[in-house]
Amino acid sequence: NLFNKGEYMDLILYSDPTKIYKVLMSEPASFDSIYYMGESITYQIKLTVSPYKYLLDNHLISMASQQIIINPTLYTAKPYFVMYGAGDGLIHVNGKNFVVEGISGHIVVNSAMMMGYRIFVQPPLTKEHLQNGIYNSMLNENRKIKFREYPILNPGENVIFWGGDGITNMDMLPQWRSLT
Repeated sequence: NLFNKGEYMDLILYSDPTKIYKVLMSEPASFDSIYYMGESITYQIKLTVSPYKYLLDNHLISMASQQIIINPTLYTAKPYFVMYGAGDGLIHVNGKNFVVEGISGHIVVNSAMMMGYRIFVQPPLTKEHLQNGIYNSMLNENRKIKFREYPILNPGENVIFWGGDGITNMDMLPQWRSLT
Protein backbone atom coordinates (compact mmCIF):
# COMPACT_ATOMS: atom_id res chain seq x y z
CA ASN A 1 0.00 0.00 0.00
CA LEU A 2 2.97 2.34 0.43
CA PHE A 3 3.29 2.84 -3.34
CA ASN A 4 -0.44 2.51 -4.13
CA LYS A 5 -1.44 6.15 -3.59
CA GLY A 6 -2.11 7.17 -7.20
CA GLU A 7 0.70 9.74 -7.18
CA TYR A 8 4.46 9.78 -7.42
CA MET A 9 6.19 8.92 -4.15
CA ASP A 10 9.75 9.61 -3.03
CA LEU A 11 12.17 6.68 -3.05
CA ILE A 12 15.84 6.75 -2.02
CA LEU A 13 17.83 3.75 -3.24
CA TYR A 14 20.73 2.36 -1.22
CA SER A 15 22.74 2.26 -4.47
CA ASP A 16 22.21 6.02 -5.06
CA PRO A 17 21.79 7.63 -1.62
CA THR A 18 22.26 11.25 -2.80
CA LYS A 19 19.16 11.35 -5.04
CA ILE A 20 15.41 11.03 -4.62
CA TYR A 21 13.55 9.03 -7.26
CA LYS A 22 9.86 9.73 -7.97
CA VAL A 23 8.07 6.39 -8.38
CA LEU A 24 4.48 5.35 -9.08
CA MET A 25 3.02 1.85 -8.85
CA SER A 26 2.07 0.98 -12.44
CA GLU A 27 0.30 -2.37 -11.89
CA PRO A 28 -1.35 -4.09 -8.93
CA ALA A 29 1.00 -6.16 -6.79
CA SER A 30 1.30 -9.84 -7.73
CA PHE A 31 1.44 -12.21 -4.79
CA ASP A 32 3.35 -15.48 -5.03
CA SER A 33 2.50 -18.30 -2.68
CA ILE A 34 5.82 -20.04 -3.32
CA TYR A 35 7.88 -18.90 -0.34
CA TYR A 36 6.40 -18.57 3.10
CA MET A 37 8.30 -17.02 5.94
CA GLY A 38 6.20 -17.33 9.04
CA GLU A 39 3.02 -15.47 8.12
CA SER A 40 4.70 -13.48 5.33
CA ILE A 41 4.29 -14.00 1.61
CA THR A 42 6.47 -12.79 -1.26
CA TYR A 43 5.11 -10.34 -3.78
CA GLN A 44 6.25 -8.31 -6.73
CA ILE A 45 5.43 -4.70 -7.59
CA LYS A 46 6.10 -2.83 -10.82
CA LEU A 47 7.04 0.82 -10.52
CA THR A 48 7.17 3.61 -13.08
CA VAL A 49 10.06 5.96 -12.40
CA SER A 50 10.02 9.65 -13.33
CA PRO A 51 13.03 10.49 -15.52
CA TYR A 52 14.41 13.16 -13.20
CA LYS A 53 16.21 12.35 -9.98
CA TYR A 54 16.09 15.08 -7.34
CA LEU A 55 19.17 15.90 -5.30
CA LEU A 56 18.78 15.00 -1.64
CA ASP A 57 20.93 17.98 -0.64
CA ASN A 58 18.16 20.48 -1.37
CA HIS A 59 17.44 22.99 1.39
CA LEU A 60 15.13 25.93 1.82
CA ILE A 61 17.02 29.17 1.13
CA SER A 62 16.09 32.48 2.77
CA MET A 63 16.35 34.93 -0.11
CA ALA A 64 17.92 38.35 0.14
CA SER A 65 16.10 41.01 -1.88
CA GLN A 66 18.58 40.31 -4.71
CA GLN A 67 20.67 37.19 -4.96
CA ILE A 68 22.61 35.03 -7.40
CA ILE A 69 21.83 31.33 -7.10
CA ILE A 70 24.05 28.73 -8.78
CA ASN A 71 22.31 25.67 -10.20
CA PRO A 72 24.92 22.90 -9.73
CA THR A 73 23.32 20.55 -12.27
CA LEU A 74 23.15 20.50 -16.07
CA TYR A 75 19.34 20.62 -15.99
CA THR A 76 16.74 23.28 -15.28
CA ALA A 77 15.18 23.24 -11.82
CA LYS A 78 11.54 23.94 -11.03
CA PRO A 79 11.71 25.68 -7.66
CA TYR A 80 9.04 26.76 -5.30
CA PHE A 81 9.01 30.17 -3.72
CA VAL A 82 7.25 31.18 -0.51
CA MET A 83 6.41 34.88 -0.36
CA TYR A 84 5.46 36.35 3.03
CA GLY A 85 3.52 39.54 3.69
CA ALA A 86 0.31 41.25 2.64
CA GLY A 87 -0.22 42.88 -0.73
CA ASP A 88 1.16 42.48 -4.21
CA GLY A 89 4.52 40.90 -4.93
CA LEU A 90 6.97 40.27 -7.71
CA ILE A 91 9.57 37.57 -8.29
CA HIS A 92 12.15 38.43 -10.94
CA VAL A 93 14.14 35.45 -12.27
CA ASN A 94 16.71 35.78 -15.07
CA GLY A 95 15.07 38.79 -16.72
CA LYS A 96 11.44 37.62 -16.35
CA ASN A 97 8.87 39.07 -13.96
CA PHE A 98 6.35 36.90 -12.11
CA VAL A 99 3.59 38.97 -10.46
CA VAL A 100 1.46 37.74 -7.55
CA GLU A 101 -1.48 39.86 -6.35
CA GLY A 102 -3.26 40.01 -3.01
CA ILE A 103 -0.93 37.96 -0.83
CA SER A 104 -2.38 37.44 2.64
CA GLY A 105 0.14 35.98 5.08
CA HIS A 106 2.05 33.81 2.60
CA ILE A 107 1.73 32.19 -0.79
CA VAL A 108 3.66 29.28 -2.30
CA VAL A 109 4.51 29.64 -6.00
CA ASN A 110 5.29 26.05 -7.03
CA SER A 111 6.86 25.77 -10.49
CA ALA A 112 6.82 21.95 -10.55
CA MET A 113 3.07 21.84 -9.84
CA MET A 114 2.41 25.07 -11.81
CA MET A 115 0.27 26.29 -8.96
CA GLY A 116 -0.08 28.93 -6.26
CA TYR A 117 -1.40 27.96 -2.83
CA ARG A 118 -1.33 28.62 0.89
CA ILE A 119 -0.62 25.83 3.36
CA PHE A 120 -2.06 25.35 6.82
CA VAL A 121 -0.39 23.53 9.69
CA GLN A 122 -0.67 23.13 13.44
CA PRO A 123 1.31 24.73 15.13
CA PRO A 124 2.03 27.85 12.99
CA LEU A 125 4.02 27.53 9.75
CA THR A 126 7.78 26.95 10.13
CA LYS A 127 10.65 26.38 7.70
CA GLU A 128 10.62 22.67 8.63
CA HIS A 129 7.03 22.37 7.38
CA LEU A 130 8.03 23.92 4.05
CA GLN A 131 11.28 21.94 3.72
CA ASN A 132 9.61 18.59 4.39
CA GLY A 133 6.23 19.22 2.75
CA ILE A 134 4.34 18.65 6.00
CA TYR A 135 0.99 20.42 6.21
CA ASN A 136 -2.62 19.74 7.15
CA SER A 137 -4.29 21.35 4.15
CA MET A 138 -3.74 23.71 1.25
CA LEU A 139 -5.86 26.50 -0.18
CA ASN A 140 -5.77 27.05 -3.94
CA GLU A 141 -4.55 30.60 -4.66
CA ASN A 142 -4.16 30.31 -8.45
CA ARG A 143 -6.37 33.37 -8.94
CA LYS A 144 -3.55 35.47 -7.45
CA ILE A 145 -0.93 34.19 -9.92
CA LYS A 146 -0.66 36.63 -12.85
CA PHE A 147 1.61 34.65 -15.20
CA ARG A 148 1.40 31.53 -17.36
CA GLU A 149 4.96 30.27 -17.41
CA TYR A 150 6.43 29.55 -13.99
CA PRO A 151 9.97 30.46 -12.89
CA ILE A 152 12.76 27.99 -13.65
CA LEU A 153 16.40 27.99 -12.60
CA ASN A 154 18.82 27.45 -15.48
CA PRO A 155 22.11 25.56 -15.14
CA GLY A 156 24.77 27.89 -13.73
CA GLU A 157 24.07 31.43 -12.54
CA ASN A 158 20.52 32.68 -11.87
CA VAL A 159 19.77 36.26 -10.85
CA ILE A 160 16.74 36.48 -8.56
CA PHE A 161 15.15 39.42 -6.79
CA TRP A 162 11.79 40.02 -5.23
CA GLY A 163 9.75 43.01 -4.19
CA GLY A 164 6.29 44.44 -3.76
CA ASP A 165 4.36 46.84 -1.60
CA GLY A 166 3.73 44.46 1.28
CA ILE A 167 6.23 41.63 0.86
CA THR A 168 8.49 41.20 3.90
CA ASN A 169 10.63 38.22 2.88
CA MET A 170 10.86 35.20 0.61
CA ASP A 171 12.16 31.63 0.82
CA MET A 172 12.98 29.28 -2.05
CA LEU A 173 13.38 25.51 -2.35
CA PRO A 174 15.36 25.06 -5.60
CA GLN A 175 14.49 21.37 -6.25
CA TRP A 176 17.74 20.60 -8.11
CA ARG A 177 17.32 17.65 -10.46
CA SER A 178 19.35 15.49 -12.79
CA LEU A 179 18.94 12.69 -15.32
CA THR A 180 22.11 10.90 -14.20
